[in-house]
Amino acid sequence: MELLLDQQERDAVAINPSMVRDEFVAFPGLLSSFGARYADAISFAAEKSEALEDIEAEVYLELRAGKTKEQTEAMLNAMVRRDTRVRMARELYLQAEATKLRFRHKVMDPLYAKKDMLISIGAHQRAELSGDPMIKHARRESVDELEARVFTGR
Repeated sequence: MELLLDQQERDAVAINPSMVRDEFVAFPGLLSSFGARYADAISFAAEKSEALEDIEAEVYLELRAGKTKEQTEAMLNAMVRRDTRVRMARELYLQAEATKLRFRHKVMDPLYAKKDMLISIGAHQRAELSGDPMIKHARRESVDELEARVFTGR
């Protein structure tokens, strides 16, 4: 599954300059799809953060209830931190955060860079084509035709 996602992610951020129009058409769908996945990763990390806080509080209350006179607050906090349930919850939270950050840096940031590059490539291609006399002539004919329709009411 991870290899499949890696290939999908690479394909999503790759640009084929000879197919800029197709890239522009496909881009909103890619951004929407990967944006939803990123939102899921953010939500999952937030859930794990909340779970970690809940487990820490639960363990603290358990330890506090059985506290002896010689145990200080610092000792209780250290015991909470070292509790197996807290360690497991912290590990799950850190994994979720790492996944979220990986997705942001590996997919979302490059997708936004792809958008900027597509705009730049499209502008460059339009500039190149604007120097072509055949393109200029065809564009002028379509403008003349449009003006004729507007002014003659056709």
